[in-house]
Amino acid sequence: MIVQKRLLILLAVLLGVHLAWSVWSWSRTPRIAYVRSEELVYGYFGMKEAVDAFQAEQQGWRSNLDSLTADLRRTMAKAAALRNEGRADEELERVAMKQQQELQRYAKAMEAKAQDEEREQLQAVLGQINTFVGAYAAQHGYNMVLGTTDEGNVLYGEGALDITEELLTALNEHHQGLRP
Repeated sequence: MIVQKRLLILLAVLLGVHLAWSVWSWSRTPRIAYVRSEELVYGYFGMKEAVDAFQAEQQGWRSNLDSLTADLRRTMAKAAALRNEGRADEELERVAMKQQQELQRYAKAMEAKAQDEEREQLQAVLGQINTFVGAYAAQHGYNMVLGTTDEGNVLYGEGALDITEELLTALNEHHQGLRP
């Protein structure tokens, strides 16, 4: 009887130690999730707003470019008509050349500006997303949130680890709360 009691006590102690070890081990295991980065970025309302704003700005640039192009065409048509009549106008030819150079400079400047604007807007949106993901991960107990890309930095992730949809929903709700 005493042996049985000692065995039961020993068994209880061993079970208690095992349980404590399991809880300690589980609490030390990092909690990892992943998101489908492209879907997160392009599904984010802030990104959609940035794209719309950028496209509106580009439309203004295109309008200016179209105006400069139309001015150049009119000048060139007038110069060609005078040449055909045998009354070439050197001043008009210089004006056309100057307009063509201005058009080329403007187009080049707008292309550079568009690239800069696009890069700045993308960085701003990615900054918003990264800040939110960090706060979301801390709030939900994630030690690491990985992002999948077409380049394959995460080759496989079990579906249960994919938090893209819940994160995107929370991100968009947060974004809507920030809007006036």
